[in-house]
Amino acid sequence: MFHNKHLRKYPALLVYMCLISIFGIFSLSTSAFAESKPDSSKWERHRVENTQEGTLQFRGIVESANTVNVSGPGPYDLIESVKRDGAAVKKGEVILRWDMKQVEIKLAQQKELLAHYQNQLGRLEDKRTQERMQHLIKLNDIQTQIEEAESALEVEKGVVALGSGNKQRLKKLSERLKRLQNIERLLKKAVKDSETQREPASAGEIQAKILQVKHSIEDTKLLLNKAETKAPIDGIIQALQPLSPGPMKAGSVLRILDRKDLLVSGMVWQNEFVLLQEGQKATVRPDYMPDQACQGHVSIKAPYGVLETDPATGVKLSRFKVFIKLDTSSSVMLPGMSVLAIVNIGDWAALVPQNFVLFENQITFVYKKTADGYRKAIIKLLASNKDGMQLVQGVSKGDILLRPPAISSKKKP
Repeated sequence: MFHNKHLRKYPALLVYMCLISIFGIFSLSTSAFAESKPDSSKWERHRVENTQEGTLQFRGIVESANTVNVSGPGPYDLIESVKRDGAAVKKGEVILRWDMKQVEIKLAQQKELLAHYQNQLGRLEDKRTQERMQHLIKLNDIQTQIEEAESALEVEKGVVALGSGNKQRLKKLSERLKRLQNIERLLKKAVKDSETQREPASAGEIQAKILQVKHSIEDTKLLLNKAETKAPIDGIIQALQPLSPGPMKAGSVLRILDRKDLLVSGMVWQNEFVLLQEGQKATVRPDYMPDQACQGHVSIKAPYGVLETDPATGVKLSRFKVFIKLDTSSSVMLPGMSVLAIVNIGDWAALVPQNFVLFENQITFVYKKTADGYRKAIIKLLASNKDGMQLVQGVSKGDILLRPPAISSKKKP
């Protein structure tokens, strides 16, 4: 309960004083917040310009990016292996020969069966031709009779018109002409039907058999063309089973590895994997031949890893598969060869003044300028030089570093 008589007398004064108190508290809290993040506009600045390119190395195996498996034509014996395991071949060269005697016998039997069906169909065609000829002969005879009947009818009409003809005879001649014309229509229809009518059931069956045998002959000829297996691409032969004369197991007999389209595959730890990007340039050197080198680039990064123990630290980390695509070819680069891949990972570290590197609670960091002020960025020290510069990771070219004047760098504990 208030005892001040002025406040009791003037309630508005009480409200005014409350508002002043609230505003004062807000001002104090704002000042405290402002003090928690000092103004960095007058801090010492350094723009990062000097960076160093880094490399990442890993061992790998040369693989063919284009591999073609070659199978046999079927359950046939191998007569000869023209090219042996490891031999270089050109596209279209014969590499294997197969025993296809049974296929040749089958083709001869199919040709004999085709000739038999064609003879059967020929005999039916001859019969149809004879029937058509008979219809044509009858039609020709009827058309001759029609011409004679029309002529006799015209004569009789003239005689009747003169008054000396026989009307009964005229009627009979007219009826005879109509009968002949009806017979002509029937014969014409028979001739037309003989030309357009469907084949008899027996003829249709024979034609179907002929078509079937012809297809079988074409398939057999295609199979005979496989008596010699030819290389589908240029490359190196890799035998998948012994290439000795005799029966062969079902499936692929060999594969051909393309020598021109090569990849290097290798495994890297996850902390190295994050430094690799597709397109980064790489140099590949075969083991024991350091003077030989091929240029390439990072082509594929596997989207999954395999958990393994790092022998250096004993920590379990994931290893990821990476592929380097070779851009240049070399006579010494062969599938299966072990190599060293050296990848240029770009600006991986930067030189910064030592007094911009700060330490706090066993953490090494710098202050980076941002659009709304600054932020603390954790870095990793790599090396120092006599000019007071330190090589660090976690800073990029173009970054602007800030150094508070009130904070002096402390030595790393």
